Amino acid sequence: MKNIPIKNIYYMALYALDLLDYKYEFDYKNYEKVESIHDVLLSMYLRSLKNLESKGLRNEYIREDQKSYFIKGKINVLESLRQVDGSYISEVDNFSEDNLLNQILKAQLVYLSQFDSKFRRDIGHLLLKFQNVRLINLKGITYPKNFNRLNNHYRFSLQIGKFLYESSIPSEQNKDTYFKQINDNEIMHQLFESFIFKYYLKEHPYIVKKRSYSWNLNPLAGSDIDLIPTMNTDIEIETPNKYYVIDAKYYQSAFSERYKRRFKSENMYQIYAYMNRVESKNKIIQGILLYPSNGYDFFEQFILEDGKIISFKTVNLSESWTRVKNDLDEIFWDTYNDY
Repeated sequence: MKNIPIKNIYYMALYALDLLDYKYEFDYKNYEKVESIHDVLLSMYLRSLKNLESKGLRNEYIREDQKSYFIKGKINVLESLRQVDGSYISEVDNFSEDNLLNQILKAQLVYLSQFDSKFRRDIGHLLLKFQNVRLINLKGITYPKNFNRLNNHYRFSLQIGKFLYESSIPSEQNKDTYFKQINDNEIMHQLFESFIFKYYLKEHPYIVKKRSYSWNLNPLAGSDIDLIPTMNTDIEIETPNKYYVIDAKYYQSAFSERYKRRFKSENMYQIYAYMNRVESKNKIIQGILLYPSNGYDFFEQFILEDGKIISFKTVNLSESWTRVKNDLDEIFWDTYNDY
């Protein structure tokens, strides 16, 4: 699955990260085939930062307390009374680069610079532009959700950087921090699942959601029910006559080849459990296990005794973007009215 065109990776990221407004702002024609998904996303991120930096980092008015022997701005009376040298503490609005948007970008750059990457020099060069910006801790930070015409050009960089950060959260062992090596399969699994959900949500008029279901279990002898995990679906789609439950599986292979080439039983059990928890009034329930194509394409469908349909389908990410969209849309090309 390394022969995925950069254009497809870019479009998947735009859907997954709610950045479709930027569809025509990245020149992917200089790339041919993807070698590292991480490097592609990081390249997009750094290029967007270079474009942002060329326009100048955004300044905002930041309210700060300043000590002065002259009255300036709004006096903080309580703090001024505590001064023993006759000075005043005033609240002053300073026009500064040291604002939250720039602080997040600097923290993302510092974090990403810790990985062994051919982009480390580019990251170091960009960090020079953030010398007047404080370094903050990204853990638990609340990312801005509302942008306007004055800061909307930050949104692409912030979202890509957030995705890269969250795809490589560090783990701690023996009081030392060990950063996980960024794994392409881990990144693509998250990107693949989020892309498919957002694609159906944005491109089709149906009800699209994801849900959590609990098991119908009652604890015995004081057993702790909180130890039982919930069942979390990737995508549920409700159309006028069907209810789809889709589980996205970014695997190297959809098959188990231990004895004979067959679909993986654990995936079947999982989608079957989801299908049995869905409540649908007079609608056909169809469970779909969706895989990226890896040298094969299929759309295998089977009907159960109770009328539910279980399907196995590929999406060929190595083909044209039109083909990718057709693969996803194909689930609605209903050929089962007469079964």
